[in-house]
Amino acid sequence: MVLSPQQLRWCGWLLFIGALLSILILLIEFTVSTSLALTASVSLLGGLLVLIGLPGTYIKQRDSIGMLGIIGFFVLWIALLATVLGVNIEEIVVAITVAHPTAQSVPPVIVNILNLTDLLMLIGALLYGVQTIRAHIFPSSIGWLLIATVGVMTVALFIGGALSSLLYIVGQLLLQSGFARLGYSQARWQDDDIEPEAVEAEEIITTSQE
Repeated sequence: MVLSPQQLRWCGWLLFIGALLSILILLIEFTVSTSLALTASVSLLGGLLVLIGLPGTYIKQRDSIGMLGIIGFFVLWIALLATVLGVNIEEIVVAITVAHPTAQSVPPVIVNILNLTDLLMLIGALLYGVQTIRAHIFPSSIGWLLIATVGVMTVALFIGGALSSLLYIVGQLLLQSGFARLGYSQARWQDDDIEPEAVEAEEIITTSQE
């Protein structure tokens, strides 16, 4: 797939906005009691924007992240797809059909599936984060945010209770912060308007003149 510089920047803005929406909903759910249908709908919108925008960052650096980075991106994207659709659509349906939407909204079988996708998401985030740092296309802070996500959420998997839920939210905030930073960096990219061949030719002319 080949996207124009303008399309890549639009992918960046979609990723940035989707990540901000996801962060907003995480903070609202953690601090305020609100409608399950409303939060799930906004969370679904934010997640879909992230899913649409994230491939642009892969296209931007696919020649530099190697096979591990490519595998990491696809594992991360597929896990995000399953999580965004699985949790939010299920919660919207439950909120509409169940008289008490504050009850447990996710059946145990869905929880088991989502636990598997969480594990895949951590693997993908780790690989994509490490290779993003090594590629030197985007700021290294983005890769470290993804790696920090893996560390925090891995700890959450091995402990229980309220602390585990808190760490999971912190991990999600770190992940979405990494996406927001990634999207903003891509959206603000300016040098793609210049063709690489033109830059090389200019450098050759300048060198010959010296």
